Amino acid sequence: MGPERSERLLNLIIDRLVWLEHDGYAPVGRDPQGMRIRLDYSSGRGRVAVSVDGGRGDIDIWLAPPKQNNPGAPIDFLRGPRVMMDSMLTTHGLRCPPDHWSRSADAEAVVGHYVGALQQLRDRELAGDWSLFRVAVEVARSGRDAAFKYWISRAVIDDPALAERLERLRPIGPSR
Repeated sequence: MGPERSERLLNLIIDRLVWLEHDGYAPVGRDPQGMRIRLDYSSGRGRVAVSVDGGRGDIDIWLAPPKQNNPGAPIDFLRGPRVMMDSMLTTHGLRCPPDHWSRSADAEAVVGHYVGALQQLRDRELAGDWSLFRVAVEVARSGRDAAFKYWISRAVIDDPALAERLERLRPIGPSR
C-alpha cells in the first residue's frame, strides 16, 4: 500500500467513523505512518483506538472505558485497561468481522465490515455501559464459555442483576 492509497484509506476510515464524533467522541490522535494508520477517539463514555496495518492486511479496534480523571485520554497500550472489539462482540453474542483481509480486498468493503461491527456496540459500551467489560477481558483470555462460567459464579453473590444478564447472554453466540 503506497502513500496515496494509505491516505485514501485514512480518509475513508475517518469518514466512516464520523458518527463517533456525532455521539460525543473527540479525535485525540491521528497517526498515519506509511502503511500503518492509527486513530484514537475518546469521550466521557469510552475510548476507541483503530489501528490499520495495510502491509499485513488487518484492522484492530480496541475499546476501553473512559479514564475517570481524564476523559480525553487515548487508550494507553502499556498500562491501561483495554479489550479488542472482537471480544466485546463475542461477549454479546454478536458477529465479528473477518480476522484478516487480502491486499486485493476492496478497502471500502473491509472498512464497512469493521465500522459496522463497531456500530453494534453503539448503544452498549460506546454509550457508556461498561458493565460487561471485565467479562469481555476474560473472554479474550480464556474463551467465552469459561469466562461466562467464572463471571456468573462471581456475580451471583455480589451483583444478582448482572448474573441474570450474563445467564441470558450465555447461550448466545458461538463458543471459541
